[in-house]
Amino acid sequence: MTDSKITSLADTLVKYSLNVKKGGSVLIQSTPEAEQLVLAVYKEILNVGGHPWQRIQFDETERVFYENASDEQIDFISPIDYAVMQKTNRILFIRTESNTGYLKHISARRIARRRHAVSPIHLLVLEKRWCASLFPSNALAQRAGITIEKYSDIFYQAVNQDWSEIEQLGKRLAKYLDNCSSITIEGQGTRLKFSIAGRKTVVGSGRFNLPDGEVFTSPLENSANGEILFEIPVDFEGHQIAGVKLNFSNGIVVKAEAEKGERTLMSLLDIDPGALKIGEFGIGINYKLNQPMGHIAFDEKIGGTCHLAIGFSLPGTGGKNESAIHFDFIKDLRQDGRIIADKRTILENGILLI
Repeated sequence: MTDSKITSLADTLVKYSLNVKKGGSVLIQSTPEAEQLVLAVYKEILNVGGHPWQRIQFDETERVFYENASDEQIDFISPIDYAVMQKTNRILFIRTESNTGYLKHISARRIARRRHAVSPIHLLVLEKRWCASLFPSNALAQRAGITIEKYSDIFYQAVNQDWSEIEQLGKRLAKYLDNCSSITIEGQGTRLKFSIAGRKTVVGSGRFNLPDGEVFTSPLENSANGEILFEIPVDFEGHQIAGVKLNFSNGIVVKAEAEKGERTLMSLLDIDPGALKIGEFGIGINYKLNQPMGHIAFDEKIGGTCHLAIGFSLPGTGGKNESAIHFDFIKDLRQDGRIIADKRTILENGILLI
């Protein structure tokens, strides 16, 4: 018997996040560890008259691939994968892990090269109605340093909620930002200024990700100047990056350092010229999340934080930066941090003032 929390999440994903209608085709892409949620979503799609198709992949398949693939195979795009993404109406990624370190021994540069190779598929996905949801596992709980029971409690509290409240908060903040020209972020080791003039702010309220809860836009590509320190560690395919500090001049990263994982950081910045620019500026507005969980999908939504992503601009923002990568770094503003939009402080010490 499926847990009621999983059933509720499946209902949200199908009817709200993806808005599946009768006759629509839906690709569910996941791993065996998420079997309960995959089956609940599969059933719910059938109940609304849709056509589900599941693609289940083993985590270890990626390890085998990176350990044995030639450069030619790393750069290869499967025409089957591309055709599937073209034909489907909706795409759901259910992300969980059985081993958070299974790619830790693989060169970050090799993984980044693969990301670059398959970027046409990623760009195709962004043109669709898509959603990415996490699903609790022992491995994810271990990464967060808590029990699976505690992890599950935090997760379901964050996803099974009234998303209209976050949407209203997000729309109010987005409306204000859409009429602003400049953003200044201040805090520990940080004073960074950039322009968002003419750009659009998008609200994340359960339609793109679960957990969700953010507003995001795209800075003008050549406008960022200053420095920023990111206190919250992030993970790139098992490679942890912590204590990241980036210096910008006219929109370009001119200096980068990290207390941990600096080689991985440099591999990301070296992917292509667009990886040296900011593709996204976002503010976390999910105040039911209040502690880092070791996963970007969680941590960038924490109420009172902001994040910057290097790489490609997200659709709907008006951003023009192009890259094979989009990778977020998270700034904690809950202690002596603030965001100033034009001349008005809109967030201080983690509290929204809009």
